[in-house]
Amino acid sequence: MIILIYNDTMIKIMIKRDILQKLVTTGIIILLFATSSALAKTHAIKNTTAQKTQMLDDTTLEIIVEGNCAIIKNIGNADAINVKWELQLKCQPLLLISPGKQSGTFDKIEAGSEKIVCYNITGLIFGIGVLKLKATACADNARKARATGVIGFLLGYLLLVTFP
Repeated sequence: MIILIYNDTMIKIMIKRDILQKLVTTGIIILLFATSSALAKTHAIKNTTAQKTQMLDDTTLEIIVEGNCAIIKNIGNADAINVKWELQLKCQPLLLISPGKQSGTFDKIEAGSEKIVCYNITGLIFGIGVLKLKATACADNARKARATGVIGFLLGYLLLVTFP
């Protein structure tokens, strides 16, 4: 039974349980299909573009986000020294519970090489919306590089993963 109140008048609507379940299921399916096209577009745009930043000594960092991992590349001609990285989950429109940021440091990333870091989910995640991984990295001799990639769609604690 659904009770609606309109202009101080209570209206009772009787809906069979199986019909109500079908309505709710249909609503969730429509929500998922509506967001899947936006996810695909965002995933294609965000994961194919990576921010590059150049310094005077020709050390350039580039980040590519793939799923829950980030590839930190040194595409410059000089070694990147003391590379600090950070990974953070973002959910739009709503992330209620998050395990927080994860960070670390590499002593050096040689010119032309790369390092891979992954976000390890160790706690509960709860929210509604597009779940993204935001990655940043900087070195003593290079500016900060940033990239964001889509992991999937978060519905409560259920994560629907997107594939490229």
